[in-house]
Amino acid sequence: MTNPYHLRMPCPHCGRELRIRNEYLGLNIGCKHCHHTFRARQEDLLDPLPRAAPPVPAADPHGEGQAAGRIQELQRELQHVCSQLTEQVSRHTATLQELQAVEDRFAQAEVRAVELQEHLEILLERHLRAAAATSESAATRSERDALRAEVERLRNLVTDVRLDASSPELLAGSREADQEKEALRAQLEAQAADASRRLDHLARQRDDLADERDRLGAEVQALRFELSARATEADRLGAERDALAHEAEQLRARRVELEQASARSEADLAEIRDRAEADRRELQEGRDAQRRDLLEEAERRLEDERARHEAERQAWRELSATLPSPDDPEPLRREVEVLRVQCEEAGRHVESLARERDRLQSRLDDVERERLAGPTEQVRQEAAEASRLGDELAGRVRALDAELTRLRSDHDAELQARERVLEGLRHDWDVERREWRERLDAALAQADRERQALQDDVERLGREAQAARLQRDDALRRSETSSLEGSGLAADPDGPARPESNSYPDPEAFRVALLHWLAWAAHALQELIARTGRLESEMHEARNELDLLNRDLALGEWGLDEEE
Repeated sequence: MTNPYHLRMPCPHCGRELRIRNEYLGLNIGCKHCHHTFRARQEDLLDPLPRAAPPVPAADPHGEGQAAGRIQELQRELQHVCSQLTEQVSRHTATLQELQAVEDRFAQAEVRAVELQEHLEILLERHLRAAAATSESAATRSERDALRAEVERLRNLVTDVRLDASSPELLAGSREADQEKEALRAQLEAQAADASRRLDHLARQRDDLADERDRLGAEVQALRFELSARATEADRLGAERDALAHEAEQLRARRVELEQASARSEADLAEIRDRAEADRRELQEGRDAQRRDLLEEAERRLEDERARHEAERQAWRELSATLPSPDDPEPLRREVEVLRVQCEEAGRHVESLARERDRLQSRLDDVERERLAGPTEQVRQEAAEASRLGDELAGRVRALDAELTRLRSDHDAELQARERVLEGLRHDWDVERREWRERLDAALAQADRERQALQDDVERLGREAQAARLQRDDALRRSETSSLEGSGLAADPDGPARPESNSYPDPEAFRVALLHWLAWAAHALQELIARTGRLESEMHEARNELDLLNRDLALGEWGLDEEE
């Protein structure tokens, strides 16, 4: 039998038959099998829309069965709605937990990204310092090589001057030059040793800085790769967070829909209660009418039986009065006794019928009360339970919203605190970086001053070496002049000068003069070359002796042979 309060409609997605209420026509409903949402239209109904609900007869024996079926159907529908609400709340809770986990992971990724960014800034700063130190070390190395070459040149020059000055021919006139050269030699050796120490220190610093630069370069590359991976992870987490936020918005909309559905369910439940109460009143009225009919029927039958019995008694009395008294009244007395017994039995039978009627009436009242009280109480309890579940679910949803709001506020506060800490760290880093820059500028200025002082020392030593070289040249010229004078080949101021063409008008005479002068010059040159060869061999021997002397002085063996 078709329920007048429900309509049958197929699901457009899965095709299964659904039962909906009349008031849901034109609204969006969901399939309980495939959860597909669609609009309920009248043209999609399997049964035509009833025009009016048929009245329930008070004395219809099938009305009670319809009411019980209606109550059971409402109970099943209420249980289904409660299960759907519970499932939606559980899914909403799981989604909120996943959203919280993703927010925690995103916060950790942001903290790690900030730490990596700070570490990367530190490494970049150290890399820049290492690069600056490397470039400075390259410039220092080139300057060191130049200074080393200049020192080596000055050392060779001093050695040459010392060797030239140590020849026997120049010792007599170069005592003062020897003292100056010894002082210059000591100063140059000290400067060379200092420069060597500085160069070694700079070389070690250069190697350390190169190693540090390579290590920092590798760390920077690794950190860049990790930062790129973290950025990708942060983007993915951000997209996931946006997706979860969108899903949360959808869940909030779904929650609003569920609240509306819950409100509609409460309204339906109230309507069900009203209808159940109306059905109960109708059943009570039908039961009261049936009981009144039964009572009236029993009373009528009892009155008929009493009237019949009274009529029989009256007939017997009249018959007894009209009949003449016989001589022997015994048969008549027995007949009267039989009639009295029958009358008493009829009275007892009437009383037993009345008791049976009362018993059946009380039993009927008990059965009706039990049959109606059980479903009504169950519906009332289930309605109260559904209301309690709806209130509990609404409270849980409100608590979840409050918790989500609190977590977001805590997350925002934590982000602000981290930003403040990061700002403080950046400020401290800027201060420290400025201090390091000031220290580096001071160190560079000190290095520039030392380099300038070293250049001044090199220039001064160069000037002193030039003066010593000039003194050596003067001494060589004096020694050559004295040797030429000793050999008789010195250039005489009154000696023959080279003939000039303007002094000889005759070319033949000019040719003869030139030949004589060339012969004299060739002889003088041969003498000078011979003297110079002997001087060079003596200088070579003096250099060897000086090398041996320097070696003994360096090894601390000077004077040991004499002491032994």
